[in-house]
Amino acid sequence: MHALPHAAHLVPPHAARLVSPPAARLVSPPADVARARGPGRGRALGSTLAIALALAAVTTGCDGAAGTPSPSAAPPASPVTAAPDRAAPVAPAPDRAAPAPTPAPAAAPSVAPEPVTYDCAALVTAADIKQLCGKDATVVRSSDEGQFAITTCARSVKIEGGGWNQLQLQLQPTSPAGARSMVTLDLGGDKRGVKERKIAAGDAAVYLEEPGISSGRRQSFLAAKGPAYIQLGASTGDRETQICDEDGFIALGRRVVERLP
Repeated sequence: MHALPHAAHLVPPHAARLVSPPAARLVSPPADVARARGPGRGRALGSTLAIALALAAVTTGCDGAAGTPSPSAAPPASPVTAAPDRAAPVAPAPDRAAPAPTPAPAAAPSVAPEPVTYDCAALVTAADIKQLCGKDATVVRSSDEGQFAITTCARSVKIEGGGWNQLQLQLQPTSPAGARSMVTLDLGGDKRGVKERKIAAGDAAVYLEEPGISSGRRQSFLAAKGPAYIQLGASTGDRETQICDEDGFIALGRRVVERLP
């Protein structure tokens, strides 16, 4: 068995500073105890205490020299708080302008009605006069035809061998209401010697027979169809026979109305 080294060799130099003079007094036994125990036992007890102190000093010194606190003396680690999960920031939705109101459908452009054209030559013919009136005649275009609205169509019918007897046809385009009002303008009232007879033709029609301006008699057939107003007239002297009798004249007027567009 190996002998333990002397306590003086186990104590590091800095450990000696840790033993204060009072501690040295506590370690050393009283002199009477030492004498009672004897020199050998006192030395053994002193050596044991010295070794224990040396070991404690070595342990304390090593921990202090390293500068590293013992695991038991280390302060408890602060709990690491995990950063809360943060969702990626959501970009704000771009401002959306309110949808523009749906424009109202454009109104269909108004289309002006096409002007009504009239075939003046076809309205009355020499064949009509021969068939309905029983007379030979020639139909000619008047010089003022087309010059004025009232003479849009202006035709003259000359009876062969009839002297000054003539039949005239005039057509004036206006409006439907205007044409009807022109037909009924002179109707009604107390007119001496005037014969009125309403006729079923077109939109409105009437047959008139009245004294002439100076003499004789005058026949008229007034009618409206759409915007067209027509006037068929014939004058007869006192000594002259009528171009057409009443029924023939009305039949001629109806034929003209039927040919209007």
